[in-house]
Amino acid sequence: MPNAPLRLASASFDATVRLWDTDMGVCLHTLRNHTKKVYTIAFSPDGRLLASGSLGGQLNIWSVPNGKLLKTYNQGGADIFEVAWNANGTRLAATSTNAVTLIDVRVI
Repeated sequence: MPNAPLRLASASFDATVRLWDTDMGVCLHTLRNHTKKVYTIAFSPDGRLLASGSLGGQLNIWSVPNGKLLKTYNQGGADIFEVAWNANGTRLAATSTNAVTLIDVRVI
């Protein structure tokens, strides 16, 4: 997002994701919904959404501006090791130990 403040996200093995203000060096939001270690995170191309994937197959999509959970998907217990957005931010891919899942985020 042009002229938007820079944000940093960190994934943690304590089952949380944190959103940071890079100018002030402070945590803005601690995102809690995962039940197992968060292994991967990715910002959408426009920076408004954040996807997080964890061991146990949970995929969450968060609003970056307010830190609210928008949607949760479960991949049947298969650990998620990577999440990635397509170039225009309309689809999200999540890779697990046994599958690649594609999600159309225009319907969330």
